[in-house]
Amino acid sequence: MGNYSNKRVALVGSGLIGSGWAIQFLYHGIEHLCLYDPSPQALQRAKERIEEGLQWLEDSGVFGEAQHAIYTSIPTYTTKLEEAVGDADFILENGPENLAIKQSILESIEEVCPEEAIITSSTSAIMIREIAQHAKRPQRVIGAHPYLPVYLLPLVEIVIDEKVEQKYLDVLKDFLVSMGKKPVVLKKDCPGYIGTRLMNTICRESISMLMNGVCSVEDLDTAFTFGPGLRYALLGPFMVYQLTGGDLGIRGLFGGHMYGRGPNDTQEQRQTVMQTLCNWTEYPPEARAYMNGELPEEVDRLMQEGGYTNRDLMEFRDKGLLELLRYHKLI
Repeated sequence: MGNYSNKRVALVGSGLIGSGWAIQFLYHGIEHLCLYDPSPQALQRAKERIEEGLQWLEDSGVFGEAQHAIYTSIPTYTTKLEEAVGDADFILENGPENLAIKQSILESIEEVCPEEAIITSSTSAIMIREIAQHAKRPQRVIGAHPYLPVYLLPLVEIVIDEKVEQKYLDVLKDFLVSMGKKPVVLKKDCPGYIGTRLMNTICRESISMLMNGVCSVEDLDTAFTFGPGLRYALLGPFMVYQLTGGDLGIRGLFGGHMYGRGPNDTQEQRQTVMQTLCNWTEYPPEARAYMNGELPEEVDRLMQEGGYTNRDLMEFRDKGLLELLRYHKLI
């Protein structure tokens, strides 16, 4: 893994994702960092977010006061794109999730950035080949989708098309690993990539169970948090399956009684779960009504009964994430 601390990083767009990237890079040693946004107000809010995030990490014991002072002195902020990207090695675009806007931002970046600069887009759903459709040098334009909070969740989903050159992909992966990230590379462009597709599947089934009266919102969250959720915070689905299959591992699971070859199973027993899973291809009107009415009202009630706010939940989540990162030896 290379040493990238002296590389120049430009963040184009200073919202939650842009400021999250900044915090991640700063406490992993980057020495040259510039945030660009056309809005001075957005830049000021980004500066506040970055300082708040770094203070929280110091308070949590990730680094000390002296390091904190160094980190806060590094970022520069500008409303002039060329100042941010003119000499950058890595340019991370974090603009709105809109194809025309992202294409326009990319065009503006390419007019003033170095020829060998690697450009990434934080898009979560737009195909990277569409974003780079009119790029001058599409071989160095790569999708790099992080997860919020960016400075705590290590995953970055990398998406490429056939025009991307391997040398740029290799450098980007190496850079992200050096910055404490866990990059994964999709073999093909896919709507929603990996994580969002899995989350959508869970959301769809959860909504279906609630609407069918299977359980309450509180019990569903409890079941997931203290069942699958705890395991998935440590192991991915297939490593969980490997342990579920006993001595035979995943072969024992998928080749055994749970998935259709048990001597005492009936066909009806084997198919019941699969046949009753929700298979909506879009949320029907009654589901949308529930998601915009009864569901948020139930969540509000649980929040009020628990006596906590979104900020309380965020603090609880982030402290837990930090402990998981320490367990995974990522901090």
